[in-house]
Amino acid sequence: MPDPSRELEIARWVSIYSKRYQDRDLGGPTLNDDGSAESLIDIRFDSASPPVALEVTSIVDPPFIATARTADPVADELTTVALDEGLGRWYVEVVAGTHLRPIKDAILQVIKALAPLPPGVLKVTPAEGGEPGVVIGTWSSTGARPLPGITTELQEAINANRAKLSQAQGYERHLAVDLRAPRASDPSMSPMPPLPTEVDVLWVVRTSITASRKDPMAWWSTGGGWATSHDWGL
Repeated sequence: MPDPSRELEIARWVSIYSKRYQDRDLGGPTLNDDGSAESLIDIRFDSASPPVALEVTSIVDPPFIATARTADPVADELTTVALDEGLGRWYVEVVAGTHLRPIKDAILQVIKALAPLPPGVLKVTPAEGGEPGVVIGTWSSTGARPLPGITTELQEAINANRAKLSQAQGYERHLAVDLRAPRASDPSMSPMPPLPTEVDVLWVVRTSITASRKDPMAWWSTGGGWATSHDWGL
């Protein structure tokens, strides 16, 4: 089911990044899709010149989201111990879908070189630089690396939404993909699919699952390759 609050959040970042990187003021977003008809575009920016119609879709991996939401609290608790015991800085890589709280103590034992890796943990390595503590990163459910790009999924999103965008006559038509899945953060891993005439601008917005990153990573294109926010990358 569409989540209007999520759509407005993505629209807000589209507006912020349009202003920050393109010096273009879209104005405030208006939620346009009230669920009364499938043909309604999600968001309008009527004060933009030209006005902008924005459709929001998503690439979502529920196991990734579930693990990522617990990563920061568990990392904070491990960081407290690391600081108290002078353990340094560590990076922990876990598989999406892993329940972190039951294995928190086991991760600590790995850091202390007292135990093998528990199930769901791919790697525990000392990290150079930065403040002492523990950072937890969530990978795919298979643990495969490098993470895949999203070119095929972007093409599917374009195909699924181009007819709806075509009805936004008189508007510049934007498609935003809300990325909440274990995929490569480097846009060079996701070559641009061709944009049809119904899509003027394609956005990928990767917001943090937790609150640890203030601004999301974002990429956008009018068809000539990706432009990126300063926040992209792992």
